[in-house]
Amino acid sequence: EVAYSSITINKIDNEEPTIELVLDDQIVANENHVLPTNYTVGKSGGNASCSVGENQITNTNTLEVGTYEIKCIVTNNAGISKELIKNIEVITEEENSSSGDTNNTGE
Repeated sequence: EVAYSSITINKIDNEEPTIELVLDDQIVANENHVLPTNYTVGKSGGNASCSVGENQITNTNTLEVGTYEIKCIVTNNAGISKELIKNIEVITEEENSSSGDTNNTGE
């Protein structure tokens, strides 16, 4: 007579993923900012992505001058997700240079 048994061990990853978008509200066109700027997924692994509207975006250097809502989401392989939304304005180098002159009193 042969006896046997089996054991199933499941590891549960309940670690909350994190995601960050560390960007100024205004950035200069063609600046390189990888998106998202940082994320963690925990032991089970996972992925993160960002989009503007329906278009996936991995770097701000692809954005033309204008105002954008960037939406990023991170999901670990345990199915836990976090979402982050940030509004930014992309300006020209000239606009950036002139914005530093805030002490103009007109005298």
